[in-house]
Amino acid sequence: WYQRRVAEELRLPFMDAVKKEIARIQQDFVKITTAQQKTSYAAEFERDYEEYVRLKKREREIGAQFEVLRTNYDKVSDKRCAEVKSINRKARDLFKQYVNNSNWCRDKERLMKLEAKLSHIKQLFKSCEDGLGSGVI
Repeated sequence: WYQRRVAEELRLPFMDAVKKEIARIQQDFVKITTAQQKTSYAAEFERDYEEYVRLKKREREIGAQFEVLRTNYDKVSDKRCAEVKSINRKARDLFKQYVNNSNWCRDKERLMKLEAKLSHIKQLFKSCEDGLGSGVI
């Protein structure tokens, strides 16, 4: 919740690159129609999956910091009090800290690209499997 709210206030510097990568992925990875294509996509998925898991773990660790702030926020009944403003400020500062960290930005951008790629490939495999009954690979 906090990340989403703060993200609206602070634009991630790499979002345009992620959007371009998503468009490229959708162009490069099209409907599976051959066994060779299926094998190639599976190899691509396997190559990227380990890196994805590592980056996703790091994202969860960072997310836990925001979750602590969210829990503190939820405990406060008067959402207009100074404590809530302090929590919001801490969340914003924490987010800015990450956004201004080039290593975090690189990893987050890579994670978003990998998520898009792996999700797309997974969907292509699902579509291929759904088509098995109709004579498709």
